[in-house]
Amino acid sequence: MRSITHGVATGQRKKPETAKRPVERAAKRKLKIESILVPTDFSPLSRKAISYASKFVEHFGARIILLHVIEPPPSYLREFPAALGRDQMIGETKRLLESYASREIKLEHLDKTIVKFGKPYEQIIAAARALKADIIVLGTHGGERGRKEFLGSTAEKVVRYARCPVVTIRE
Repeated sequence: MRSITHGVATGQRKKPETAKRPVERAAKRKLKIESILVPTDFSPLSRKAISYASKFVEHFGARIILLHVIEPPPSYLREFPAALGRDQMIGETKRLLESYASREIKLEHLDKTIVKFGKPYEQIIAAARALKADIIVLGTHGGERGRKEFLGSTAEKVVRYARCPVVTIRE
């Protein structure tokens, strides 16, 4: 058995076993995207986001989860009777979303359609976490003046609070 001092004295240094550098580890890992959450408001920009998500699907073999969030009416309107109850509204929107998905997404690319009720950014973030989405792809309607106008308030909050990467698609 040789001692450390023997190696130093004879010039035969053994490289210490070290953890691989982060860059080397990252280079060996492949980017893995299996689940793509695509929130939609049925706008042309949402169609554009679906188109981008479909490219991810083709490259990574992922599946799309299409999400629509019904935003509750402002508090001053809650006193007025609604034409549809909440459950009916969700059911009708689910049918609309499934019809929309069948026109916009290849059947083999679609995992599921989901309708939620609440604040859009909160529901998008909650769905991404619950479904373990690898990435979120969403359109943003923002202008160019300030950060919130640049991204749009929903997109800005999703980018800020989501745990997974977010790809925003501009007009």
